[in-house]
Amino acid sequence: MEVPKELLDPVGENATILVDFGYLENPKKIENSINSVLDQSLRATYIQFIKQAVNIMIELAQSVVEIGDLVKKYEEEISFEEEFGNNLDLDLIEKFGLFISNIFSAIFYFDERIHGGARERILICAYRWLSDIEHQDFELVSIIFQSTMSNEPGQKCIELISRLNLKSSFIRRIIQMTIHREIFNMELALYNIYKD
Repeated sequence: MEVPKELLDPVGENATILVDFGYLENPKKIENSINSVLDQSLRATYIQFIKQAVNIMIELAQSVVEIGDLVKKYEEEISFEEEFGNNLDLDLIEKFGLFISNIFSAIFYFDERIHGGARERILICAYRWLSDIEHQDFELVSIIFQSTMSNEPGQKCIELISRLNLKSSFIRRIIQMTIHREIFNMELALYNIYKD
């Protein structure tokens, strides 16, 4: 998915319309300063990309919610012994591990391809231009995909994961177990975070 240059780094008057989460601090003030003709022109140009990008964000965010629901459902049913136990449902562990790895990988990939400022601009455009975006969807994707405080890869990775609102000890054990059982090859970044 190629991100339009203007969303990556808007210049001139476009930068007063393609704004980041600073918009949320005083939306009325920003709306009053917007050139409505230019706003409509930018909307016509970028609306399809905005829809596509936001739909991907929503799907990823809903997958995170699904992981959380699965964790709540099964965390009391899975007993983690010191030696990882012998009575565990390895099929379930594998599904958890693959699901978590795929979601994390997708979020990291999204962060790598579309930097935080651009993601925030995309979400604000969606907030302003798309009447059918649900408030709860916007709130959820805003939490997960807002800019990270750090540009250092390891810290960015940790910050992104911390936004997923998953019980880290449970997720860590799942990942430890998938590595221990050699169920699949966990990505190095995740292994470095959760191996200890």
